[in-house]
Amino acid sequence: MIYFQEQEAAATAFNRLNSKTGIQALKDEPPWCMEAEAVGDKLAKMMAETTRTLLERRKLLHIIQHQFLFNEEEANVIASVAQSLISGEIEGIPEVHQLPELGVHVYDAWRKFLSNPPQEFYFEAVIMFRLKQYDTILRSYAECAIDEYKMELEYQMFIDHIRRCVERQRTYEKHVTVVYNGDFLLLDSMMQPFSKGQISELYEKSLLITKEIDLDERVLGPLVALAPERITVYTEHFDHALLHTIQNIFEEKMSLQHLSCLPKKKKRINLRKKS
Repeated sequence: MIYFQEQEAAATAFNRLNSKTGIQALKDEPPWCMEAEAVGDKLAKMMAETTRTLLERRKLLHIIQHQFLFNEEEANVIASVAQSLISGEIEGIPEVHQLPELGVHVYDAWRKFLSNPPQEFYFEAVIMFRLKQYDTILRSYAECAIDEYKMELEYQMFIDHIRRCVERQRTYEKHVTVVYNGDFLLLDSMMQPFSKGQISELYEKSLLITKEIDLDERVLGPLVALAPERITVYTEHFDHALLHTIQNIFEEKMSLQHLSCLPKKKKRINLRKKS
């Protein structure tokens, strides 16, 4: 017999287990109880799913608000980031790769407990005493999510700052073409490439404009200095991080085209530049 102090937990478990015995839900107060027909690994899997469905976001929010002292709005955003890290929706973060997979951890904890279970037990007691490491792992995921959240805030502040700098600038080149095929090539309104000397001068100017010390010198810095009314980018790499940043700064001023759409004249210029 499984007992629950929360009716929501009992209902969630009942739906997972499809128990014919059902839950004693007619009472107005706990404990609610149910008799599970499933046993062994099957029951462990169902209880692990119940645990994560019911408690994971709740625990994340509690950790973020009470241990890291974020407000409710921030905590909800960070908890969503944490859940994306847990599910693998957000990838490429080394710290996350070192953390245990939560589904496996919770399942193993329940399987170990249910390998020799008592005839009766409380769901909440198992969570408190047999899944202590669950909270520790969730805290680690929360820490990674907070780092991601802070980096995203810094990135948005950077984007807003550069955008304001561009808006204050006089336009020095109405239309700039950017070609990216492993290297960046900038073309002016007459379809001619900017020289290395011009690129260097534009970059130095962009540093004075933005007061940034690590602005990209290949393309973003020169574009900031030129403040074009229109930017056309030709590339096969639409997910390039720098192009994404340029898009965020210049917004509707920038258009992306496949490299195959590059006019022949520009193709010849591009080949001469790389040779």
